[in-house]
Amino acid sequence: MSFLQKILNLPENKRRIILWTVTVFIAIILFFLFVLIAKEQFSKIKNSGIERILEIPDIKKKIEEETKPQIENNLNDLEQLGKMLEAEKNSLSETTDLPSPTP
Repeated sequence: MSFLQKILNLPENKRRIILWTVTVFIAIILFFLFVLIAKEQFSKIKNSGIERILEIPDIKKKIEEETKPQIENNLNDLEQLGKMLEAEKNSLSETTDLPSPTP
């Protein structure tokens, strides 16, 4: 009781300083406890194989599987378009006697 009485007898500014010092000290302790507990919980989740339990797919593999046929189709279409343009260019150069432009 005498400790509290000494604090109550101090000026208000000093009491505020003591209050905020104690508050910050407790906050720092709680923060470090939170970090330690969170680290432990995350390691438990990582080691438990939660990915397999929840069947979380590998996004990269899924995207590759879904887009690979589309990409191949687009490449085939571009190749066919290039052949068609080349054939059209050849047919135009055969019908006209104009020299072909040089790049």
